[in-house]
Order: sequence, then C-alpha cells, then structure tokens
Amino acid sequence: MKLKFDEEANAASLFPGRPAGQGEIATTVSGIQDPLKKGELLLHFDANGRLIEIEILNARDLLRASDLDSADRDLPLAGNQLLPSDSPD
Repeated sequence: MKLKFDEEANAASLFPGRPAGQGEIATTVSGIQDPLKKGELLLHFDANGRLIEIEILNARDLLRASDLDSADRDLPLAGNQLLPSDSPD
C-alpha cells in the first residue's frame, strides 16, 4: 500500500495497489466522516467495483505527522484530480 500526501491540498491518498490512473475512477463514495468530524474519506472504485484509492481530506488532522512525513510527495493524486496520471507502480 502506498501513501501519497499533497501538502497544498492537505489531502492524502492510500493506494491498495498501483496508483489510480486518469479516468480509472468510475465511482466515488463520499461523505464518510471521522468520529470528530475533522475530515472526510472518499472511496474511489474502478468500473469493476474494485477499491483503487482511499482519499483523506484534511489529512493533517486525521493522520499522524510521522506518517505524513514518510509519505510520497511525488506520486500523483488521481482522486482529487490535482495531478492525474497514467503512471504504473
């Protein structure tokens, strides 16, 4: 699993496999709140219903600083469409 963090957007993404490529996300489930309502989780699925990305909005409040420090900052975030990419793992 890979963790990507975009500091400017304060968003992180967890990828169970390779990062999602542009156009791969077919369905998004949104509105999943953390218990303290500090952020939101978005689940992104491909056309076959497979989970391909978990996006974490307001990541600084929801993830440990040490996890964000070790996250990849060069990996494109497909879910929030900031930097769509077709690049494989």
